[in-house]
Amino acid sequence: MLKFWLNGEGNGMDAMRLKDTATDTALTALSVISAAGFGVSQIWEGEDEDQLGSKVVPGFNTLKLKDNHRLAFKDAINTLVHSVIWFALFPVWFLGK
Repeated sequence: MLKFWLNGEGNGMDAMRLKDTATDTALTALSVISAAGFGVSQIWEGEDEDQLGSKVVPGFNTLKLKDNHRLAFKDAINTLVHSVIWFALFPVWFLGK
Protein backbone atom coordinates (compact mmCIF):
# COMPACT_ATOMS: atom_id res chain seq x y z
CA MET A 1 0.00 0.00 0.00
CA LEU A 2 2.85 2.38 0.77
CA LYS A 3 4.39 1.76 -2.66
CA PHE A 4 1.00 2.54 -4.22
CA TRP A 5 0.78 5.77 -2.22
CA LEU A 6 4.35 6.75 -3.10
CA ASN A 7 3.50 6.45 -6.80
CA GLY A 8 0.72 9.03 -6.39
CA GLU A 9 1.02 12.42 -8.02
CA GLY A 10 3.45 14.68 -6.16
CA ASN A 11 4.30 12.06 -3.53
CA GLY A 12 7.82 11.11 -2.54
CA MET A 13 9.89 9.93 0.38
CA ASP A 14 9.88 13.41 1.94
CA ALA A 15 6.14 14.16 1.63
CA MET A 16 3.00 12.19 0.90
CA ARG A 17 -0.49 13.57 0.29
CA LEU A 18 -3.44 11.22 0.13
CA LYS A 19 -6.87 11.89 -1.33
CA ASP A 20 -8.96 8.99 -0.03
CA THR A 21 -7.55 6.61 2.56
CA ALA A 22 -10.92 4.85 3.03
CA THR A 23 -10.79 3.24 -0.42
CA ASP A 24 -7.16 2.19 0.04
CA THR A 25 -7.90 0.78 3.49
CA ALA A 26 -10.82 -1.21 2.07
CA LEU A 27 -8.52 -2.62 -0.63
CA THR A 28 -6.00 -3.57 2.05
CA ALA A 29 -8.71 -5.37 4.02
CA LEU A 30 -9.85 -7.16 0.85
CA SER A 31 -6.26 -8.24 0.16
CA VAL A 32 -5.82 -9.60 3.69
CA ILE A 33 -9.14 -11.47 3.64
CA SER A 34 -8.46 -12.84 0.17
CA ALA A 35 -4.99 -14.09 1.08
CA ALA A 36 -5.73 -15.35 4.60
CA GLY A 37 -9.19 -16.77 3.97
CA PHE A 38 -8.92 -18.07 0.41
CA GLY A 39 -5.18 -18.29 -0.29
CA VAL A 40 -5.48 -15.90 -3.26
CA SER A 41 -2.91 -13.09 -3.24
CA GLN A 42 -3.93 -9.72 -4.71
CA ILE A 43 -1.81 -7.06 -6.41
CA TRP A 44 -2.12 -3.29 -6.22
CA GLU A 45 -2.92 -1.10 -9.19
CA GLY A 46 0.23 -0.50 -11.20
CA GLU A 47 1.95 -3.69 -10.02
CA ASP A 48 2.95 -6.38 -12.49
CA GLU A 49 0.87 -9.58 -12.52
CA ASP A 50 4.10 -11.55 -13.12
CA GLN A 51 5.00 -11.15 -9.44
CA LEU A 52 2.15 -13.55 -8.58
CA GLY A 53 4.17 -16.41 -10.06
CA SER A 54 2.24 -19.67 -9.89
CA LYS A 55 -0.48 -18.13 -7.70
CA VAL A 56 -2.44 -16.68 -10.64
CA VAL A 57 -6.21 -17.17 -10.42
CA PRO A 58 -7.85 -15.60 -13.52
CA GLY A 59 -10.47 -13.06 -12.54
CA PHE A 60 -9.60 -13.16 -8.85
CA ASN A 61 -6.15 -11.62 -8.80
CA THR A 62 -5.65 -10.69 -12.46
CA LEU A 63 -7.51 -8.58 -14.96
CA LYS A 64 -7.75 -11.56 -17.31
CA LEU A 65 -11.25 -12.93 -16.88
CA LYS A 66 -12.26 -16.56 -17.30
CA ASP A 67 -15.20 -17.95 -19.29
CA ASN A 68 -18.14 -15.51 -19.42
CA HIS A 69 -17.22 -13.37 -16.41
CA ARG A 70 -17.58 -9.61 -16.91
CA LEU A 71 -16.06 -8.29 -13.68
CA ALA A 72 -12.85 -9.05 -11.85
CA PHE A 73 -13.15 -10.02 -8.18
CA LYS A 74 -12.04 -6.60 -6.89
CA ASP A 75 -14.48 -4.78 -9.18
CA ALA A 76 -17.35 -7.05 -8.14
CA ILE A 77 -16.66 -6.55 -4.43
CA ASN A 78 -16.30 -2.79 -4.95
CA THR A 79 -19.67 -2.65 -6.73
CA LEU A 80 -21.30 -4.69 -3.97
CA VAL A 81 -19.88 -2.56 -1.17
CA HIS A 82 -20.98 0.69 -2.80
CA SER A 83 -24.46 -0.61 -3.70
CA VAL A 84 -25.50 -2.64 -0.66
CA ILE A 85 -26.61 0.45 1.30
CA TRP A 86 -29.49 0.97 -1.15
CA PHE A 87 -30.87 -2.48 -0.32
CA ALA A 88 -30.88 -1.55 3.35
CA LEU A 89 -32.64 1.78 2.74
CA PHE A 90 -35.29 0.78 0.18
CA PRO A 91 -37.42 -2.33 -0.33
CA VAL A 92 -36.32 -4.60 -3.17
CA TRP A 93 -39.53 -4.06 -5.15
CA PHE A 94 -38.79 -0.32 -5.20
CA LEU A 95 -35.24 -0.77 -6.51
CA GLY A 96 -36.42 -3.00 -9.35
CA LYS A 97 -38.23 -0.15 -11.08
